Formats: sequence, structure tokens, C-alpha cells
Amino acid sequence: MEQTQSLRELESRFKPYMQFDGFHQTPIPEMFVYRNSRRGCPVDELYQPMAIVGLQGERVLKVAEQEYAQPLGTLFSNLSPTMVECQKDMISAEHPISCLVLLLDPDRMTKVALQLQSSRGASSYSQSNNPNDHFAMDLDDKLWMVLLRLSWLLDDASEREVLCESLLDELYYRLLSPLPAGQLLRLLHQTKDASTMSRVVQHVTQNIEQHFTVDELASLANMGHSSFHEKFKLVMHDTPLHFIKTQKLKQARSYLWQGLSVSEAAYKVGYNNLGQFSREFKRHFGHTASHLTQ
Repeated sequence: MEQTQSLRELESRFKPYMQFDGFHQTPIPEMFVYRNSRRGCPVDELYQPMAIVGLQGERVLKVAEQEYAQPLGTLFSNLSPTMVECQKDMISAEHPISCLVLLLDPDRMTKVALQLQSSRGASSYSQSNNPNDHFAMDLDDKLWMVLLRLSWLLDDASEREVLCESLLDELYYRLLSPLPAGQLLRLLHQTKDASTMSRVVQHVTQNIEQHFTVDELASLANMGHSSFHEKFKLVMHDTPLHFIKTQKLKQARSYLWQGLSVSEAAYKVGYNNLGQFSREFKRHFGHTASHLTQ
């Protein structure tokens, strides 16, 4: 099927779930749609392993210090809970940004990766020096087709019950099969740790007003202090305490964009010392917090 036709069909099938801005669950497990029609809105951040397909418009995504342009019809994958930040949405007057977001299940990734490893043979595997679990790619015909077949299940619950699991397995296979052997092996080794760190990250972001110690987070992950610190840094490419501080400052920035005062934003993310908050905010973002309230 010609790519433009595939894109238009996919967009039309998911359009009923994109009537409003934001993230919206579809009837397919793990699959969401995202819509944004507002220029200059706060950046969106996601912390789960995911695959994103651009359906309309163009955006720039950032992981760690690397940026990825995502035109429509392309796929961006992030296989770890490392933060994905939307740097910029190119929104036209007529068309909002829209994309399809698949939140990747670590258990399903492990199952499919093990099947891939078995089919390729263990002798072909070697460790990879590439630390990145994120990449962008054009969708080939096989990926388009499995996405379309999943979209055909949206309106039929009985078909979803019978066919959805096998189609999701195929989609994961299409996502993982292009990975080099060493990267796939490393993903298998890290999937359990990534799943654990994803739960820790979710706990931190959902309770951002609290004060956390590394020991508390290690206990949440059922790990010792040093083991947790090492594995968190390996998966998240950041230390636990620096990650927590960064998330607090970014959430405070979001509150400032929503119209809260500097003191209100600082208090809501757990800062009791306004001077410390102001210093750390300026050091991180390069401008004062009050700059956003003017």
C-alpha cells in the first residue's frame, strides 16, 4: 500500500480518539493517541519505553542531549524509561500535531527479544558499545500493515479479544528485529532493571512534592543502596538525586506556565526554601523563575 494512503487511513481510524488535546487511551491495550493544537504550550515529557508514529505535522523530540526530528509517517522508538521530551511542535493554523503512541511492555519486549535471539542463534551475539536505546526510522510496508491491522480492531471488541495479542507481538517484532545483535542482547539484560526503574520514576513523578533519599528509592526497588544507584544510572543515564531535582524543577516550570506564583510553584514541588529554589531553577534553565511569570 502506498505510504501516503496508509498514513491517511491510519489517521482517519484513530481520529475519533483525538478530538481534544492531550494523551488519550484507545481500545487497544498500551496504545494511545496524542494531539496538540496549541503553539508555545509547555513541553511534554514521557518516561516510559515507547514507540511514536507521527500522523500529522512535525515535531522535534529530545532524549538526553540528542534531538530527533519526527516528520509525519516516521517512527521514533525509546526502549528504556529515559525521559523523552518534546522540544518543539510545528503546528500550522489548519492542522494540529497528532501521533500514535505505543507504551512498550517490558515483559512483551523480553518475550519477543528472546524469540529473536533464539532464531538468530546465540553464536552471532556480541556486546554492543552503543549505550542508546532510542532511534528514529522510516516505516516500511510491514510496519505500516501491522499498524493498519491493529487499527481495524478499534471498533470490534470480539476481534480485539482474539487477534490483538498476536498483532502486538508482531508489532514488537517489527520494532526489535532491525536492532544489531549486541544491542538486542543488552536490551535483554537490562529489561528487568528498566522495568524496575520505570516504577521508581513513576513513583517519583506522581509524588513530586515529597523528599526522597536514595535509600528510600532503593527500598522501593528492593535493592541495596549501591546496587540501586549503579543500575539507576545505567538505565536512566543520570544519578537518582540529580534526576529527582531535575523533575522537581521541570514540574515547577509547568506550574509557572499554568499561572502559579514562584512561591506556590516551589512549595508544590517540595521546596521550603524559596532562595534555594530560585538559585537551582536559574542554574538549571538559565533564567529566573520569575521570568516565566512576567
